[in-house]
Amino acid sequence: MPCKTRLLSLLLFFTVVVGVTIAPAAVAPATVRIHYSRSASDYAGWQLYTWYGALNPSPQWNPAQPPNGTDTFGIFFDVPAITTDTGLNFILHDVTGNNKNCPNDMFFPFPTGFAANGAEIWQLQDDCTIYTSQPPHQVGNVHNAHAHFVTRDTIAWPNGDSTNTFRLFYSQTGGITSGEAGVAGGQSLPLAVDPGGLSPAVLAKFPALTGALALKLASSDVATVPSLLTGQLVVARFDASNTLLDATALQIPGVLDDLYTYNGALGSLHSGSGENGVSFRVWAPTAQSAKLHIYDSPTGPESAIVPMRFNPRTGVWRASGNAAWVNTKYYAYEVQVFVRSTGNVETNIVADPYSLGAAAGSGRSLIVDLDDNRAKPIHWDEHARPPLAGPQDIVLYELAPQQASLEEAFMVMTRDEVEFHANTSTSDDLEGALAA
Repeated sequence: MPCKTRLLSLLLFFTVVVGVTIAPAAVAPATVRIHYSRSASDYAGWQLYTWYGALNPSPQWNPAQPPNGTDTFGIFFDVPAITTDTGLNFILHDVTGNNKNCPNDMFFPFPTGFAANGAEIWQLQDDCTIYTSQPPHQVGNVHNAHAHFVTRDTIAWPNGDSTNTFRLFYSQTGGITSGEAGVAGGQSLPLAVDPGGLSPAVLAKFPALTGALALKLASSDVATVPSLLTGQLVVARFDASNTLLDATALQIPGVLDDLYTYNGALGSLHSGSGENGVSFRVWAPTAQSAKLHIYDSPTGPESAIVPMRFNPRTGVWRASGNAAWVNTKYYAYEVQVFVRSTGNVETNIVADPYSLGAAAGSGRSLIVDLDDNRAKPIHWDEHARPPLAGPQDIVLYELAPQQASLEEAFMVMTRDEVEFHANTSTSDDLEGALAA
């Protein structure tokens, strides 16, 4: 065999069989090369949709432009551009067209010298940043939640590979990260793939998880789940050589419903007189601690801070206070909770989501008893209400009288009520006011 032929055969062998990647050609002038990396190298079906700035914009959403090649970073797309435009709009999406790499429309402004030199940008999986130089490979994303904690012993992972191994990482203080070196921070528990898949009860509640992999905690670890839910949780998958393939946070509504049941009242509840005449209840099972802040006014400093007690059966935090606070004091909750977007345990002071009254701006709640005469409009109890067959028959409208109500001629005020007469006047009556 001639030497040139033998050399060509060896090169072909190493390229096709061994998997050596040949560097792609340089970017052409007036062309954007978009590099894309996915942590599990699952590129099948991923495509590029382009519009403004593209010389040949995508004629339809799906299918769109397939990759032009591969390199050591992942796949890449070459997009010839219109240099008189200011940049390129694009979206990376999967084969179904339903899943985008980033929920936002992406825009890359053309740099100086683009017409002559072209440009390269890099995109990481689930990352909306447009990188203009190659970033480190991302393996997993612990700030996004692609897996679902559906019951106290079951995690569902859509599009999971049953041949991988899985672990649940946890930390009460946060700080768990993932990358090419693996998962750093926290401790972990093993997860076993359930060959039977998700139960019919789970699929009835979460039909979108049909086909998702079912991962099971060991029965001896289930008792720790309530505590785990108050910190950072990350589920990770590894190949046979223990190399990290992906890592993600978890969506937890399912497991919270499974663990905590509470059908009682929430908010500030006026239940009697004296020092314990009002109680405060807030459902916050993932909080590490909670305190009640009491204020004398909508804007002043707190006048008291009261610790709250947690009920591990219901997930409700409780405190009590003086009945004299009703319809006079404001309050807020101080909660210490892990925040997935920051990766840390944060302390927040927030209004009560179950409150019936609020200060201006809704930063604080008002301790209010709607059955107290101080909270009722004059003659409220004598007001005749039409009977309702059910709450679904209630119809509420927001009315904006605007210009018509600004005219003094259309406002009739009495001692007991203020009536916007503009809302019941004829069109002739209102003609002048509406034309003002």
